[in-house]
Amino acid sequence: MVKAGKPKRKKRRVSNCKKSTGAKPCPGKYVLSYENGAPIFTCEKCGDKELTWKKFYDEYLQLFKDKANWDVKKHQVSCIIGFFCHMYKEFYGTDYVFVPQNPNPYGCKEVKDSLKLLATFNGNAHDVRKYIFWVFKKIIKQSTNVTAFAYINSPSIIRKYKLYTEKKNKLTRSSKLPKQFLEWCRQNAPELFDKYELETMNDLGALSSYIKEYDDGTDQFADEREVVREAGKYGLIKEGSYQLNLG
Repeated sequence: MVKAGKPKRKKRRVSNCKKSTGAKPCPGKYVLSYENGAPIFTCEKCGDKELTWKKFYDEYLQLFKDKANWDVKKHQVSCIIGFFCHMYKEFYGTDYVFVPQNPNPYGCKEVKDSLKLLATFNGNAHDVRKYIFWVFKKIIKQSTNVTAFAYINSPSIIRKYKLYTEKKNKLTRSSKLPKQFLEWCRQNAPELFDKYELETMNDLGALSSYIKEYDDGTDQFADEREVVREAGKYGLIKEGSYQLNLG
């Protein structure tokens, strides 16, 4: 004889009211409205208010303002959407309007789209931030009506950005030397700046050529040797040579 198992408890839909009236759950459903631009779900029967979206608006969409939050895995989606909304408001002068289907903000399409975008940039939220900024500054025109976050997930726009960054990151003789490299030089070889110009790749090339020609291995050229060696670590000079690593 097979024992009958306990009947499975029916899972309540997220749109159903979570409150109970006595021993029974409230039979009402949440209905969408807006308060100060934030979605609010109110039960049509008992009037219970589900304020998760308001918290999402007031707290989570503001996390992008602290750069440290972009490195916290659990905050990255909120930072991405929050920054998008910030750029949207700055560009159009009006809030980006969410049209949620249920009281759970993390089930909305914008979250799914932001996760997709994050994956496209190999999980680097800072790269996504730079991409969103570029889209609003370089791609979207005043005549363009962006009506969904999904607009920035366009493969053609992402490919265009990738090509843009590749071209931008290629070094030429007029390229400015990296700030971190120059800071290292100022800390470790400050007197070098009294003898040489050191701002661009062309300046570094002149220094490197000078060392190649005149360095006799004495302490007289110790600072110059160290700077050229450090430049190699930054990929500014080809390893094992005095040749600039130009794109």
